[in-house]
Amino acid sequence: MNIQAQSANDIRTPTKLSADNKAEPDLIGTEGTMKYFQDIGVDLEGVDVLIASELLKCEILGELKRQNFIDGWASTNADTISKQKSLLAARKSSLTAPTSRPLFHAIYKHTFTIARASTSQKVVPLDAALINWRTLFSSPSIDWRTPSTPWLDYWCEFLEARWKKSVNRDMWEQTYQFFEQTVQDESMDWYSEEGAWPSVIDEFVAFVREEKRGGEGHAGEMDVG
Repeated sequence: MNIQAQSANDIRTPTKLSADNKAEPDLIGTEGTMKYFQDIGVDLEGVDVLIASELLKCEILGELKRQNFIDGWASTNADTISKQKSLLAARKSSLTAPTSRPLFHAIYKHTFTIARASTSQKVVPLDAALINWRTLFSSPSIDWRTPSTPWLDYWCEFLEARWKKSVNRDMWEQTYQFFEQTVQDESMDWYSEEGAWPSVIDEFVAFVREEKRGGEGHAGEMDVG
C-alpha cells in the first residue's frame, strides 16, 4: 500500500492506501515504502533510511507494517509530513553527539534486522554487512576513525581479504562494542585475547598490530607513518 500522511487522522487511519498484496492488506510493499520515504526526505542510499527503518520498526528493508507506521509516528508526535521530515533530519544531525549514542546504538542494532535477506535468516551476507557498516560508521553518521587509525577502512579491508563469511548477530553487536572501545582508546592496550571477543575480532586486532602498526606488541608504539 502507498502512504501519504497529511494529518493526525492520517497517522491513525492512513489515507490513499492501495494494497500491494491483497493477502496482506496491512503490509506496505517496497514501491510504496520507498515512495513514502522519498516524500519525507529520506536519502535511500544514506543513513537516513536506517534511521527511518528503526523508528518505524521495519522487519525487511523497504517494507512497512501499518501498525508499526502508526505506533512509530504516534510515539514521536510527528503527525504530518513536515513534522516527520523535521524529526528525521534532527535525528540524523544529532548522531555524532555523545548524548545521542543510545539512539545510534538502537539504529545500529536494528540495521542487522533489515540487512537480512529475509526474516527467516539469522545471518547477514558479508557484502550487505559491509555496505551497512560503511553507512553507519562514516559521515554524516559517526566516523569510525581516530587520529592515527582509519578503523572502518581497516575493518572492511580485513573482512574482504580474510573473513568472507556471513555475519551473525553476535558478531554484529561485538563489532559495535569494539568500535566503542577503539574510539575511547586507539592504542588497544585494553584488548585481551582472554576476553569474550569473537575470534574474528582477535584476528582483526592481530591484523592491525602486525600489518598496520609494524608488528607492535600489546603495548607497543603505534607506527603512524
